[in-house]
Amino acid sequence: ARWLECSLRASGVLGSWRVHVGMHRKPSMRQLHVHLLTADFRSERLKTKRHWNSFNTRFFLPLAQALCMLEATGSADAEARREGTSALEHELLQSAPMVCPPCSAAAGKDVTARTMPDLKRHLATSEHKRNCCVS
Repeated sequence: ARWLECSLRASGVLGSWRVHVGMHRKPSMRQLHVHLLTADFRSERLKTKRHWNSFNTRFFLPLAQALCMLEATGSADAEARREGTSALEHELLQSAPMVCPPCSAAAGKDVTARTMPDLKRHLATSEHKRNCCVS
């Protein structure tokens, strides 16, 4: 996946956005697949809290971590097997607040949104854009 990121960055498609590459703990498709997303998360397809949290909580495994888990255990998510996938899925996708990881890291505290419209407004701010760009 890194070769794809490098290729897209060299072509100018990614601009200065940071990139997230990884897998969901409980895949949404039967086929093994990897997600490559820009850190700005500005998309008309991002419509629900569940969707946001699927990429911004422990439900989303960075690719290196997922590969290590696959090699060590044969599963991309030993934690979900221990805790029960449905309980973990509910906790991370439904119950967890919508936290913006790059802005929270920059602020030293959780930057959250209560509703999707609030989140969309946050994603459009210059602060969010600054926190999601490669330095």
